[in-house]
Amino acid sequence: MQAPDEAAKEYIGQFNEQPYYGNRGYARSKYPLSTYAAMITYMDKQIGRIMALLKELNLVKNTIVMFAVTMALRLMWWRRQNSLPVPED
Repeated sequence: MQAPDEAAKEYIGQFNEQPYYGNRGYARSKYPLSTYAAMITYMDKQIGRIMALLKELNLVKNTIVMFAVTMALRLMWWRRQNSLPVPED
């Protein structure tokens, strides 16, 4: 997991979290839950920028914006390991 340091600072102290040392294939993180929250927030802001530009260019009505996640199963496993809700099928 990676997010800009400034984005993660917003969430530090809001979770009961333990450092993640990179033993499961992700980048090391002193604050993994804060980093995860920051990743989602950062992505949301970037999508907002894309949508604003599409609107400015009058392309919103004729554009489909899609994002693909290739690590969905791994993310669900990580959420279960950290006692976070996992969507049911």
